Amino acid sequence: MVESRPGQLLVRITPALSFLVLWRLLYDLLRLLDGGSDREFTHRMDDGWFAAGYGVALASLVLLPATAAWSAAIWVRHRTQDRKGTATAVIASGLYVALWPVIDGVGVVLALGGLVTVLVLVVLVYLGVDSVVGWALRTALRQVRALGTMTSKALPLLLLFTTFGFFTNEVWQVAGSLTRQRLWLVIGLFVLVGLFYMFSVLSDELRALGSHQRDPIEPDWWRTTPFDAPAVGSERIALRRSEKANMVVVLLLAQLVQVLVFSLLMFAFFVAFGLISLRPEVMASWIGHTPGVGSLFGVDLPVPDELLQVSLFLAAFSGMYFVTTTVIDARYRDAFLDPLVDHLAVSLAAREVYLRSTR
Repeated sequence: MVESRPGQLLVRITPALSFLVLWRLLYDLLRLLDGGSDREFTHRMDDGWFAAGYGVALASLVLLPATAAWSAAIWVRHRTQDRKGTATAVIASGLYVALWPVIDGVGVVLALGGLVTVLVLVVLVYLGVDSVVGWALRTALRQVRALGTMTSKALPLLLLFTTFGFFTNEVWQVAGSLTRQRLWLVIGLFVLVGLFYMFSVLSDELRALGSHQRDPIEPDWWRTTPFDAPAVGSERIALRRSEKANMVVVLLLAQLVQVLVFSLLMFAFFVAFGLISLRPEVMASWIGHTPGVGSLFGVDLPVPDELLQVSLFLAAFSGMYFVTTTVIDARYRDAFLDPLVDHLAVSLAAREVYLRSTR
């Protein structure tokens, strides 16, 4: 929302590099442990110690890269304020480009891929994508605690419907017969429908923001900011097209994070529920063949592949249900959508104060 471009670009890409490095290392470790074939993986999982270690590695693949990126983001915030950290960032970027060919033994091709990755990240940071994504993540994570509202009020009806579908033979036949590529296409269709619906709703909210219909509740809220300026007047400084696009992107990203968290919770529930309640022979009678070893993004999992397929399908459906419910139902709108819009209204008012004080 400010007419300037960030400096210290290599410092600002450090969180993304931290995430990519740890994720790649842990991913390669899991691929090394799974044995390279379904039969070998099944045999290794019969060993309790191996199964426990593999589970720890799976949990690390989910948690450690995100934790490293978050810690690096805190480091970046301090370094950019002090105008320091450039040397460390240059070394980190150089190691990222130079070490992967040595680790994987691929050579120049992978080195060029690492260099292209660094350049793409620099361009995205120059455009301000890191700030937009960071704002959306922080805002959405603050709203994650409101998922208790959805869990206690909306989930019972949703679980009643989806659990009934979970034990339906036709659902297993349809989802189990799809290839993973076709299943991702189905999930992508759900995502497109949800995005279209969110965009249509958020457009109305943004028009209300632009027409001065939503303002901070406290008229003197700006006195708590670093700017000693009069309150924003009735005539606003017009928003540029990039700023309007910024508003759309941050609201979409914040809601998408909420939907992703909710869908992941539903996916984990159905996977755990299926492992507890369904025996392999029951799955085989529904799908017509013996369940195979499950894999997700190339990583073998101790879960039947057909159970993963059905859980992914129902989780995607639940995410679309979440989108419609948070907009249609006033109770859930107050808990999920309105705080995002109010936060953006405060940001727009702060923009007014900032621009008026600097002009």
